[in-house]
Amino acid sequence: MVFVFKNLSKPAHRITAIPIENLEMIKNWLDGSDILFSEGPMNLNWVNILSKIRGDLDDFIQNGAWSFLHEDVIIN
Repeated sequence: MVFVFKNLSKPAHRITAIPIENLEMIKNWLDGSDILFSEGPMNLNWVNILSKIRGDLDDFIQNGAWSFLHEDVIIN
């Protein structure tokens, strides 16, 4: 699980050990708190992603912002 902060200058924070029996409870809490989350089959390189976003924030927003997390798009 990775947390990306609204302040995009902060690095993403990775949590590497979540007991599987707690995962659904965490997702329900995030959803109930209106915190956007996404699941996918692969780990993303958040250092590169955030670097690209910071490089052109206007382009990121115009191209759907975080919508890429809900599409079948691979970002290196």
